[in-house]
Amino acid sequence: MRFALIDIETNHFHQTMTIGVIIADDQEYKALDARYFIIDDVSHFSIYQNAIPLEQYLPPEACEKFQIHTTNDEIPKAMRNFLKQYDITKIFAYNAKFDYGFLVYLHDFTWYDIIEKSAYFQFNPFIKDRENCWRTGRLKRGYGVEPMYRLVTGDRRYYEKHNGLMDCFDELVIMKILNYKVSDYTPINQIKKLEDDSLF
Repeated sequence: MRFALIDIETNHFHQTMTIGVIIADDQEYKALDARYFIIDDVSHFSIYQNAIPLEQYLPPEACEKFQIHTTNDEIPKAMRNFLKQYDITKIFAYNAKFDYGFLVYLHDFTWYDIIEKSAYFQFNPFIKDRENCWRTGRLKRGYGVEPMYRLVTGDRRYYEKHNGLMDCFDELVIMKILNYKVSDYTPINQIKKLEDDSLF
């Protein structure tokens, strides 16, 4: 099954400045296509401004194919057309409610959170110490992209890039290693609200 994986980066004014999108399958977790949208009119208001250009991460031909400079007004149509091209109905993100909150024009898609499997003792076999988790099984700390990537890959030198597309590729690695299928995840609007973890 094909799905989309999305990561957004915001600026100092809580405006979306870049959006990375990968089209992948849940058999091999291979990236089939990708787009990287840079919203030019707001992208310079960020401490991560230097992380924005793809040229420092990918060869020129990939940058030319994936990277699109655009405006906020053009984003909804461009995003929807790209997803429609692959008949996408399901969108994944890491801490999905954050991305979902900004991308209101994609609310008619079904959204899933990678954290549902990665941050919980009962689903992530790389979490060895149950004492580091709340009673719900969720890690008390250290379940962001950077510490989770280090945990599941063993790469202690890894640092999150804060580049929308490159972070998507890293989040896809986490999904691949955990090896759950799309059907194993619960849509974010159907996840039962747990009691506040901090109470335990």
